[in-house]
Amino acid sequence: MTAYLRRASGVHAVMHQPEVTVRGDVAWITYYWTDEGVSEGKRFTSRGKSTRIFVREDGRWLCIHGHYTAIP
Repeated sequence: MTAYLRRASGVHAVMHQPEVTVRGDVAWITYYWTDEGVSEGKRFTSRGKSTRIFVREDGRWLCIHGHYTAIP
C-alpha cells in the first residue's frame, strides 16, 4: 500500500450499492467500487467488489479486515 500511495495521484473512488449488516458489536459492508487516477504518469481505472469487517470497541467502529476483488 505504501508503494501504491507513493506512485498514485489524483485517485477518485466511488462506492456503489453498499449493503451494511450489523450484528451486535460486529458489522460488515459489501459494495462495488470504481476508481480512477494516475500512476507512473499513466491514467488508470479499475472496478471491483469489496467486503470490510468492523468491530465496535470502546464505542468506536474499527475496520479489522478488508477484502478487494478486481472485476475485469
